[in-house]
Amino acid sequence: MVSPSVPYPTNSVWGIIDSPGEGEDARAETLAALPEDRVSVYRGAADAEMLRGSLRRHGILSRIMFYGAGSEEEDLKRYAIAADGGACVVRVDLQDRHEHDQVSVILRKHGAHLINYYRRWCSEQLSPP
Repeated sequence: MVSPSVPYPTNSVWGIIDSPGEGEDARAETLAALPEDRVSVYRGAADAEMLRGSLRRHGILSRIMFYGAGSEEEDLKRYAIAADGGACVVRVDLQDRHEHDQVSVILRKHGAHLINYYRRWCSEQLSPP
């Protein structure tokens, strides 16, 4: 049986918010600007396992192709640990650079860290870990 997993984080901003209340506030503020199907919050053991499932589902060639040099893989491990510990891992799928700026401001406002913007072939760190 294959573990559930999340799709590769292409064209999305991810961040960790340690406070569940702040995480839900960030989600609500993001939903005021973007459609619900583009905003996800991962929290708890089941969601952490889903994030870990994303790491296990690919063979070595796919991992190199999808995860490049490996920073995304390391970030997903950190996101899984955070979700398992009760923090909110917020993922927002983007359509343009304006949304990138808007979402990163919202996440920072609610105390997020390890905020990253993932594109097809690279990622951009938007905050310190």
